[in-house]
Amino acid sequence: MCAVNYETAFSFMNLGIACLYLEEYENAEKVLTKANILDTSNSNVWGYMTLVMLKNGNRVNNAFQSLKESVRLNINNDDLMLDIGKAFVQVGNEETAKKALEYAITNRAALQQQRNHLRKVQEFLLQISKVMTECERQKDQNNTNYAEQADQQIRQIHQDTIVRSGVASKDDGLVSLLLTIYLNSLTQ
Repeated sequence: MCAVNYETAFSFMNLGIACLYLEEYENAEKVLTKANILDTSNSNVWGYMTLVMLKNGNRVNNAFQSLKESVRLNINNDDLMLDIGKAFVQVGNEETAKKALEYAITNRAALQQQRNHLRKVQEFLLQISKVMTECERQKDQNNTNYAEQADQQIRQIHQDTIVRSGVASKDDGLVSLLLTIYLNSLTQ
């Protein structure tokens, strides 16, 4: 492998990323493991390891542990977190995808150092949580009409707290996937 002459965590990580996106999952895992050995504090390596574990054998528990470590290390890579969210959805683990995406949008708002953005993200997540809790209560009472109302409420909350305030665009990948997960959970 070409990274042998440049044995740094950075070079192994980039080689692992290339292998991952070329769908050479076994090579990606080997190279990312080497990068991790060289630098255990690189949150991106842990994030890419999460993807590899999900794509190479659907090892959800291992992927979850790797994701936890990347979050502990304050991962700040929106594209990677979006890919992780999508991968968890693909293996049927929407709850972990939702938590990863919620972390990513909250972390992004906090890093922008704009208190208003962080407050709007927190408000968005709180309001969504209230709607979801009410939806569960209505399901328990066999009120099947509430899911449609909840869908409209969630879309309105997204529009009012995230889009209009400028926290994220309507087409923001992280927020769009998170919104899709919320809306899909209404019908389950």
